[in-house]
Amino acid sequence: MAEPATPSFANSANLRGVSPRTVLALALSAAALLAGCGDEGGTTVASEPSTSTVAPPETALPEAPEAQGNGEGEAKESEKGDERKPSDADKASAADEATAAYTDYIDAIEAKDGEVLCSLLPPGVEREIKAPVQRSDCPATLEASIGYEDPRGFPVWSGTTLNSVQRAAIGGDPTTARLTAMITTEFEGREPSVESDIAYLELAGGEWRLAQPTGALYRAIGNPEPPSTVIAPPKG
Repeated sequence: MAEPATPSFANSANLRGVSPRTVLALALSAAALLAGCGDEGGTTVASEPSTSTVAPPETALPEAPEAQGNGEGEAKESEKGDERKPSDADKASAADEATAAYTDYIDAIEAKDGEVLCSLLPPGVEREIKAPVQRSDCPATLEASIGYEDPRGFPVWSGTTLNSVQRAAIGGDPTTARLTAMITTEFEGREPSVESDIAYLELAGGEWRLAQPTGALYRAIGNPEPPSTVIAPPKG
């Protein structure tokens, strides 16, 4: 900013006839004006500090971890428990299936059906019962042995009938069952014999079958005295 020239009040034509007091006042006003102009850089006005507040960025709170309960494990344990402890309905259904298998067994003895008998009995049953007539396989051996006439004069079998199943129970192992039935065995020339037949059954390959032959089969092949093992649970 250029510094203004200082007016000369004493030599100015315009001040002629002006009183000294007035001249002095004008000089003082000019001096004040010069002082107000300041230095060449001008007057610097300080900026007031900003009073606005910047909000800090929002921080997302961590999500609460999901409860890691053992619900799935408990469900599996429950399923295992169900497998170990079948329901009453499951036991009743299994008992019915075991009864049906035993009924087929008695019917096969009556019909001398070796094929069905061998499918309902463990492999090698023809050797276990010491069938009196041996053939090439199990079915042929049993068919030839049922109704065998022993030369020693033992009663000759002529038929077996299932009267009733008194009880069929599923064991602690749900794949096993014990059944008690009343049967009638007929012999040639003799009175029919009504007796109890005890059967042990097992679930094998999804099907129920006898775990061992019963007294009914021993009677049918001419053995009047079945071994005591027929009323005892099978080994293993």
